Amino acid sequence: MAPSPIRSAPRSPTAFLSNNDKRIQESLLASPTPRSWEFVDNILTGPLGSLGKPRLLNIAVAGKVGEEAANHLAETLKDMTACKDPNWLLDISLKEAGANLPSTLRGSLVLAYSLCHVANTPPRIIKSAAIMKRLGETLNDPSLNDKEKAAINNPTHISGNEISALGIERLMRKAEEKGWTDEILSSNAPGADDVRNYLIDLDRRQRQFDTDLAA
Repeated sequence: MAPSPIRSAPRSPTAFLSNNDKRIQESLLASPTPRSWEFVDNILTGPLGSLGKPRLLNIAVAGKVGEEAANHLAETLKDMTACKDPNWLLDISLKEAGANLPSTLRGSLVLAYSLCHVANTPPRIIKSAAIMKRLGETLNDPSLNDKEKAAINNPTHISGNEISALGIERLMRKAEEKGWTDEILSSNAPGADDVRNYLIDLDRRQRQFDTDLAA
């Protein structure tokens, strides 16, 4: 059986759910509910999902969850497909990895979770964190015009820095659970300085936040 795209797609708990309770109860429209997403999962992992006909597939999905949710899912799956293999990114240089990062926030979320999953040694944690730092810088590139920024940020209202922080914090939490924190902080591996600088800046921002909150 094919893996479930619905269960693997990164999203917030309510990202694909509708709050149009009245119309759902009256069965007047196809709506994104937990049950309808189960139907979509069956569609994507069934014969129709393997035909290679995205337009036909999108029509079938829209019939279960509505057009808006179906279009959002299609873009998410496209970004997931376009995302580079995280193991490959960890095998090449940081410079090369920086040139092969996602250009959308959805793709960046995929990469954040993927890197955390495959980073299973201290050096891979370090390099994954360094890649996430570069990703945040790429998504926040000041040279982008308004149209390019809109393409990156729509429809997910989250900044590149927030995705970068999400990835690095998940990686450092994993390192702490494995007992690797001291080894990582004292490492001379490529990207270690990026991790240390990020943690220093994070601590500075937290202290400033605490000071402002107490004022």
